[in-house]
Amino acid sequence: ADKMGITDLMKDATIGGNRVPRGTERNYTLHGDTRWALQGSTRWKESDFHWFSPLEESSHDSFARALSASGFDEVISGIGEHFGYKGLVAYHLSFMAMSHCGDGPVHFDFRNTMRSPQRSGALNIIIPLILSEGSEPEMTLYGTVDPNDPSEWEEDEYGMVYYEYNKALLLGDYAWHATARNDYREKGEWRFMLSVYVADLQLGNPTEIIDSVTQYFPPSDDDEDLSWGQDWMGIHWNPNNPDARLPRPIPSDLIYDGEKAEAMELDVTMNGLPGLTAFREDIGTPSQITH
Repeated sequence: ADKMGITDLMKDATIGGNRVPRGTERNYTLHGDTRWALQGSTRWKESDFHWFSPLEESSHDSFARALSASGFDEVISGIGEHFGYKGLVAYHLSFMAMSHCGDGPVHFDFRNTMRSPQRSGALNIIIPLILSEGSEPEMTLYGTVDPNDPSEWEEDEYGMVYYEYNKALLLGDYAWHATARNDYREKGEWRFMLSVYVADLQLGNPTEIIDSVTQYFPPSDDDEDLSWGQDWMGIHWNPNNPDARLPRPIPSDLIYDGEKAEAMELDVTMNGLPGLTAFREDIGTPSQITH
């Protein structure tokens, strides 16, 4: 992100004051003629929340190669082994940034992505890249009214989450959450995050996984080519295929050094399976970690 100029673009759009108007976007062509979209927030009121994501396949592939260079294969394989998936693909890649936000809308990223109960066919891995020191909690996580019917969130059952470097948050089906109120502008600071959606397109529900896409690529509209929902099954991790992995950097990439980087070290906080029942065992339930 630094070498491509993405970090500077996101900083300029937030703490720099060069905000993208709500519901609009700016398109950029960066290194390697890759094309990207910088989008302003729509539902996030009183906020300068922005998203930066690929406009096309070549940009997506460039993003995936950067993840590979960081050792992200280790993260994907760890998740796949932990949940017993048959294969995984990192299919929805983006950056997020903000310098201030009111109470964000309560929402989930996925629903019904796994046909069997108590598991999610898709997961959102959220990784902090730049944080504001001394910040109030950055996210609110909510339980559900009925553990057997996660479609309605419970206002009085919630937990506040502090983001930490080298720790990722994992959100799955019906993981009701909201961006918490924060304002870093007086300190001249901002928050910068990486979001990676991974999915098991074999065990999961491809229709709902495709429907989870909120950016230009991969495509999700019915009038577009949705063959990736079949073609991408397990391409980045498969317990029976050691060649299934993220694409390796190529010489034209800014991050290419001819060698594999050290594995990214992340403590992945498990959360957001149906019912929103657990974080790490040493943290407890949402009601137990409320601040």
